[in-house]
Amino acid sequence: AWAAAESEIVVGDAIARRENVRVGDTVKVQAWVGEHLGEDQLPFKVVGILKQTKSIFDQMLFSNVAQAQKVILENRSFVGERTIWGERVLNYFLLNLHPGGFAKLANLVNKRTVGQAVLVEVEKRRLEELTGTGKNLGLFISVFVILLSSLAVSAMLITRFEAMGVQLAVLRALGYGRSEIGRWLLWEGFLLGVFGCLLGALIDAAAFPLIRQLLGSAVPLAQSSVLQSFPVWLLALVATVSAIFIPLIRLYQQDVHRALKG
Repeated sequence: AWAAAESEIVVGDAIARRENVRVGDTVKVQAWVGEHLGEDQLPFKVVGILKQTKSIFDQMLFSNVAQAQKVILENRSFVGERTIWGERVLNYFLLNLHPGGFAKLANLVNKRTVGQAVLVEVEKRRLEELTGTGKNLGLFISVFVILLSSLAVSAMLITRFEAMGVQLAVLRALGYGRSEIGRWLLWEGFLLGVFGCLLGALIDAAAFPLIRQLLGSAVPLAQSSVLQSFPVWLLALVATVSAIFIPLIRLYQQDVHRALKG
C-alpha cells in the first residue's frame, strides 16, 4: 500500500534490496532537511515497496504530506524559519491523476498559484517544432553559403587556368601531350584543395573554441570535434578539382598554333 498515515513509508526498490527491507518492518530514518541531516532518527513502518523503475525513485523513500510537514516542524531552525509559510511548504509531490484529470489540475495550478502545470510530451513536441524550423533554416543557409563558396573557388581557378592558355600551348609545342598536361592540372587542383582544407582545419581548431566561448549560450554545444567540418572540406575539395574540368575541355579543343600566334 501507499503511505497514508503518519509514520508510514514506502521504500524504493534499490534501498529495499540493499537494506533487506520487507513490508511490515520498522526502519529508522534520519531526515534530510535543507542542507543538514535531521536531529533525530524517526521510526517508520514499511507499508509498501515501490516496484523497480530504473530511475532515481529506486533510491528514495516516500511518505505523505502530513509526515513531511511534521519533520519540517521538528527541524524549524533549518527550514521552517526561512519562509512565512513555516512548515507548510513542499519541495515536490506526486499526484495520481485519473484519465482526463490533467486539464482540471492544470486549470487549478495555472490560475490559482504562481506555478504552471504542463504535459511534458506536449511541450517537448512544441519545442521540437520550434527548434526544427530553426534547424532547417540554419541548414539551408549553411548549404547556400557553402555552395556560394564553392562557386567562388571554381570561378577563381577557372579564371587562373584560362589565363594560362599561352603557357599550355607552349608546353604542347615543347612536346608535352594532352594527357600529361591534364594530369598536371588535376594534380594542381587537388593540391590546392588539400592545402585549403588543412588551412581551414587549423583555423577551425584554433578559432572556433574561442568564438564559442565568446558567444556563450548562443552556440549550445557542449563539445565539438574538428572532424565535424569534414563534409565542408570534402565539398571544397570536390569543387576545387571540378573547377579543373573546364580548362581541361579547353585544353583538348585548343589550337596550339593559333594560341601561340595570339
